[in-house]
Order: sequence, then C-alpha cells, then structure tokens
Amino acid sequence: STVTRAAETLTVPAANLPYSSTNVSIQMEGKMTYADTGANTFFYRWLLNSTNYAQAVLQTNGSYEGRIRYSQRETTSGYDELGTSGSYFTPDINVPFNISSRHGSTFLNGAEGGTALTANTTVTALPDLSSNDLLLGSTFMGTIGKFRVWDEDLGDTGIEEAST
Repeated sequence: STVTRAAETLTVPAANLPYSSTNVSIQMEGKMTYADTGANTFFYRWLLNSTNYAQAVLQTNGSYEGRIRYSQRETTSGYDELGTSGSYFTPDINVPFNISSRHGSTFLNGAEGGTALTANTTVTALPDLSSNDLLLGSTFMGTIGKFRVWDEDLGDTGIEEAST
C-alpha cells in the first residue's frame, strides 16, 4: 500500500563550513530522480535570507525541466545565475549526478559530469553566509554520496575535475 513518511532534512552547521568572503567552491554527487511538479529541487541551499544566498537547483518547470541552475544573490549587487541548456535530466529515472560550483565576488560557475559551463562574470559581490547553516538536499529525492566545500576558488578546471 502507499505510505508517506516525513521528509528528512540535512543541515550542515555554519561552524563546520569553510568560508571565504571572496570565493567558495562546492561539490556534490550521488543518485537522484525527480517528478515533473513544476517546482525546484534543491541540491544545496546556503541561505541567510531571500536576498542573500548561494544554491544549486534542478528545475522542473516548463522548458527548463531537468535543467541545473546555479545561482547566488547578494542584497546590494543583486541576482546572478547560469544553468545547463535545456533538459539535462529526465523525470522518473534514477540517475547518477556529480555537480560542482564556484561562487565568488566576481564570478559564478558550475559543472556537471566533468564539463564546466561558461562562467557568469557580471557578479559584483558574494553574500556573507559565514554564520549560516547550509541546507543539503531539501525537496530532493535521491542519495548523496559525497558533499564537499572549499573556502577557495577551484577554477573551471578544478570544478570540472571535481564533477568527474
């Protein structure tokens, strides 16, 4: 019979996270699936408030279904994002994933499966997330095998290697 269980939420305490005011690199791998619900599935979300965050999401709405979007927002400088083109994953299929990202005061970039996107270099500030917990896998259906954070910029080559 069909059953429903409470969602599990994994929070990484701020005290356990390395942080730099100029750049941070993040990597996550595992297996996942998703349903086409029209809502975002969060790989990770490092959040101070609605105008200060860094995150990676799987979009499940319209023409962006299955698209990975990396974004960050800082109150003064505004919102910056980039994402894979078109659909990257297909709903209802359990697949491996390996993503990584670079969040900086002058750039934002992401990679999946060993391929980096073209960096967004219009960024002018990194939000101060040093005292905030990181939410891992909220609204996520899958397993996380590895999660890493660096308080440095790995560069495009580094995030490609981390996502291989």
